[in-house]
Amino acid sequence: MAQKQRLFELEGLKFEIGKLKMQVTGEDAEQQLRSALSDEFNRVLAPVTQALRPQLEAAPAPAQPAETAVNVTPEKRSPRRTGRTRTGASAPAGLDAAPLDWKPDIKKYGNPSLSWSTFEKGAWLLHCYTKENGAKGLATSVIGATFNKHFSHSKTITLKYLNRDFGRQAAADRPKVTVDNNQSPPMWFLTEAGTAQIEDLIKKASTPLLVSGAA
Repeated sequence: MAQKQRLFELEGLKFEIGKLKMQVTGEDAEQQLRSALSDEFNRVLAPVTQALRPQLEAAPAPAQPAETAVNVTPEKRSPRRTGRTRTGASAPAGLDAAPLDWKPDIKKYGNPSLSWSTFEKGAWLLHCYTKENGAKGLATSVIGATFNKHFSHSKTITLKYLNRDFGRQAAADRPKVTVDNNQSPPMWFLTEAGTAQIEDLIKKASTPLLVSGAA
């Protein structure tokens, strides 16, 4: 059954609004009308709002955008290199020292043999130098460089092995060499035991081979 429409008039204007019935007069008539209309709209819409409230409350909240995981790989840094020079087996013998222009007299001290050890070659050159230049020592780097310059045919000396063998002989119960570490580079000298060994080596190197002829 259709509802009966009611009319009211405001300064010559007519409105048809549901069950609204009011009379407005005076200077605040416009404000009264606005308030009345607002109340009427709220009343009409209240049943609809109440009916929709459960659905609105049950509706899931809008999904938040998922955060994208970012994997940060730490930057790899190359290890820093120092300016230290390697002195291992790959370094040429006597690299860090210039050879002496002086050369032992092989007529006087014999010719070094391929069969001599690294220590014997180094100690032989040190002995010859001491005999001709007084009681002076030599650095192993100078010994190796000088031997390799003048006697490469007798197999050159590797500096790290020369240092190793001189160090062993210096630490022996009866040392054949001694070192002065107060000098830079350290200076090496032959002991009496070392001198005796090299003199015996020179005698053998200077002795000619005897070849027996036919009777």
